[in-house]
Amino acid sequence: MVKEHAEAAGWEVLVRQTQNPASDAQWLAQNQIKVAFPMVTPTVFLQIVRSPGGSIDQWAGVGITMGLNTVAKTACTANPDFDGAMFFSPVPGLNVIDQVDPEFRKAGGVDDIELLLWGVAKSVHEVFKKMPADDLSRQRFMSTLEHNVLDSRLYPALHHSPSNHMNAQGVHLLFANCDTQQYETPPDGLFRTSF
Repeated sequence: MVKEHAEAAGWEVLVRQTQNPASDAQWLAQNQIKVAFPMVTPTVFLQIVRSPGGSIDQWAGVGITMGLNTVAKTACTANPDFDGAMFFSPVPGLNVIDQVDPEFRKAGGVDDIELLLWGVAKSVHEVFKKMPADDLSRQRFMSTLEHNVLDSRLYPALHHSPSNHMNAQGVHLLFANCDTQQYETPPDGLFRTSF
């Protein structure tokens, strides 16, 4: 889907299946890639960033299984040019969490992995609030999810359908800040639906 949207915007899209971090970084440099959207594990991504040629104009995204701020800290240490790398995130950066959801820190939340889990729990809670108390079946859960816009006020709104269970209505834009070694949300980065 990312490829189709990028091409519709007039971008030339090159796709490469990862081979090894050093040759991947060399390929980026040889093809003068301006924006890269890596769909690799965070450890492979960090190896690419550390390799000669791994510094490009703009990184957009990396897997979140390792924690966004762990990736930012490691990547910024390995390559100062990582500063400003963009990430489309389901949750905002911790720098604005008190503005978006002040309950997160009050409940003891401290890191971005906890924030992702907090967001999932809030989203599931929103579905249960819309369900009748006498029918908490899986079928009713899916039907409720498919016939309502889900707004946890933390994740961008979701609107699932029977044919599409991945229908987010936007993202949060985060940028790596190598001074703080974290991904942060700028003032205009919350709940973005266009770019």
